Amino acid sequence: MSAGMQAAAFVLCVGLLAWCVRGAFSESNRAQWSRLRDADAWTVAAVLGLTGATLAINGLIFWATIRPVRRLGIVDLQATNAVGTLLALAPFKVSILFRVLVHVRRDRVPLVTVGAWFVAVTIGISAATNPVFFTSLARPTVDGWWVLIVAAGLVVSHAAVCGLARVFAGERGLARLRRVAAWVLPGRLKTLAAGEAVSKAAAGFDMAAHPWWLAAQMGLRVLDLMVLGVRLWLCARIVGVEVSFGGAIVYGAFHFAIGALSPAGALGAREGLTAIVASRMQGFSPESFAVVMLLLLASEALVVVPAALAGVLRLRPDRLLRGWRGHAAGKDGATPGRST
Repeated sequence: MSAGMQAAAFVLCVGLLAWCVRGAFSESNRAQWSRLRDADAWTVAAVLGLTGATLAINGLIFWATIRPVRRLGIVDLQATNAVGTLLALAPFKVSILFRVLVHVRRDRVPLVTVGAWFVAVTIGISAATNPVFFTSLARPTVDGWWVLIVAAGLVVSHAAVCGLARVFAGERGLARLRRVAAWVLPGRLKTLAAGEAVSKAAAGFDMAAHPWWLAAQMGLRVLDLMVLGVRLWLCARIVGVEVSFGGAIVYGAFHFAIGALSPAGALGAREGLTAIVASRMQGFSPESFAVVMLLLLASEALVVVPAALAGVLRLRPDRLLRGWRGHAAGKDGATPGRST
């Protein structure tokens, strides 16, 4: 997407956020804000604690995904995730650029491997999210059948991702990938099939093909969805909006997906579009659900901003920009196998 289109999309996101704020503070929502003033301190503390848990879980998802091929420090990776989460609110995908900068310059992960890593994260997240989302969409009551259907869906998703990744994992898979690349690439580019870039990109298949670490990644994503659902449910409860837990999971999944896919940053797009989706699905007025979204956003800001500032102090991105290499991932030890 061009810079002009991203700028236009950012203006639209700002408009959605302004619409949320205007609707949330309309005359009809005064009662909801009065309930906020009377909110139980333990409920507010639970929302903030769960927001911190979400931040930590997402950092662990990145760590677990790359673990089959590289060992990265958890503390530094959590710091990177905290800063990246805050930057995800901004347009032009500066969050991705920041993560790439840290992992390439500080952790010395090859650029192609970083790209493969991010793709593997996306695939694992999708494999874990789809069974939970579609089951909750069709059956918003979380009961024994819900658990059984979700568990079956997760097993199938795990088997599919792991099985397909194994086609190009390991030394045999790399040889197979080189043959496919040589067949697909045109003309002089065929020489790239034998190059180091293909080997580094194939690390993504090694990540997804590891059954236990893939299961860990997917399990963390399911936990993240549950935590996000509880956060949203508690925020709705604070302001007096009746939302079932299953419904909260669905809206939380929409909230996450919209933020991840928005080319102009998550801010505004998540809040406005989730409020619209909830109003269409369950008959809420968009304005009343906008209050829930703004409360969720406020709780996120109270946790993510301090965590991101701590992350900046830890990572010193100013040194990265000057070419400082920091601690190499190799100091933690690399897992034997294909070089990445």
